[in-house]
Amino acid sequence: MARYNNALQQRWWYFRRRFRRQPRLTGRNYRLARQLLLDVADACNEAGVDYALDGGTLLGLVRDGDLIPWDKDVDLTMAYESVPAFKSTYPRLAARGWRIADHYTMPGDDRAWRRGQIRSIKLRNARFGRFGRGRIVLDIFVRYRHEGGYWWAHRGNVNRVDADYFDRAQWLEWGGRRLRVPHDREGYLALLFGDWRRPDPEHNSSVDDGTIVGKLQRDP
Repeated sequence: MARYNNALQQRWWYFRRRFRRQPRLTGRNYRLARQLLLDVADACNEAGVDYALDGGTLLGLVRDGDLIPWDKDVDLTMAYESVPAFKSTYPRLAARGWRIADHYTMPGDDRAWRRGQIRSIKLRNARFGRFGRGRIVLDIFVRYRHEGGYWWAHRGNVNRVDADYFDRAQWLEWGGRRLRVPHDREGYLALLFGDWRRPDPEHNSSVDDGTIVGKLQRDP
């Protein structure tokens, strides 16, 4: 969460997050999200980036063979060591019309990272030609290797899984591409969602995610 100048600003942020209408991945939104995912996967594959599908995106492609219509974004995970290689793909992705933001950093020291290290990277569609921020988002959560596992931050939480899920990543065919997915994808989905085979539009990854191990630390 960003730092705020006053309590009113913080309440306004909460109101917008809680009540604004979220995009659904249908129609034009679906086409944009699909192309964004494929463009990023192509760039990562060619640059040798250690990435994998994650969250609702992994769930949809494994369970349904497609993106989930009621999902609101696309999710990937990436090893911290691969961030420089991914940054080398920025010109290519920008030329495709995607807007990139990588200023999201860790707000405090924790077991696997230090304050100021990168937390996530976001790519969006442009709203008007190449200008203006669109609402279709691809989130890349940066994971850190520590004590036999990978750790990352998401929605104010610290998450962890055994390193084997990503050290032995596999491939999934979709959209005419080979996309990287965690090893034992079904076991990984069970950690994230529990009964992942049953569609649940009300799933809340802020509290229902089985990989959560604590709250994100923030420096005073």
